Amino acid sequence: MSTATDFAKRFVAAMNAHDIDALAACYAPNAAIRYPGRDVQDVPTYSAGERAMLENVPDYHIEATSVIESADGHVVIELKMGGTQRADLGGRPFSITGAYIFRLEGGLIVEERAYPDSAGLRRQLSPR
Repeated sequence: MSTATDFAKRFVAAMNAHDIDALAACYAPNAAIRYPGRDVQDVPTYSAGERAMLENVPDYHIEATSVIESADGHVVIELKMGGTQRADLGGRPFSITGAYIFRLEGGLIVEERAYPDSAGLRRQLSPR
């Protein structure tokens, strides 16, 4: 199994277990996490955001649909993501895709560039 495959399995398993500590352990302490339209996040800020998201979407889950590894430490994971909001937030289900580009050093994420389908997510979660 490749480093990319091992990494992807560990990352997906941590997220699907809703284990924020295991998820944070995928990142180097000085990792930079970039999402379009947001300031660069550090690991504690990212972890807090993921914890809040999981509280709001208790059945959140991801699936890696493809994993690509390059020679320079970059790994690209294409993901399907889905879940259902808590009832008090509208109870709407969603299913989106996204591409995540990770730069790994020593098996840990030092940089993440995330490109989830935010427009699709807004469409699905908007009040009708």
